[in-house]
Amino acid sequence: MTNAAEWIAWAGVVIPLAALAWSAVFYTLSKRREILHQEYQRFFQIMDHLGKDGGSIASKMAATAEFLRSKA
Repeated sequence: MTNAAEWIAWAGVVIPLAALAWSAVFYTLSKRREILHQEYQRFFQIMDHLGKDGGSIASKMAATAEFLRSKA
């Protein structure tokens, strides 16, 4: 038979652990979104560089190689 003190003790352990787990999941999802956004911005920087008139072929090849290396 359980009493109120045992329920309070379990709640004192479970609630903080659940909050910690929720915050860890939220932090991970937030960091992933941030990284995806940075990759998206970098992709368009490279595409902008490749689409510009002028500039050396070597710099465009380097940008392409960097893009391919980042996706590997």
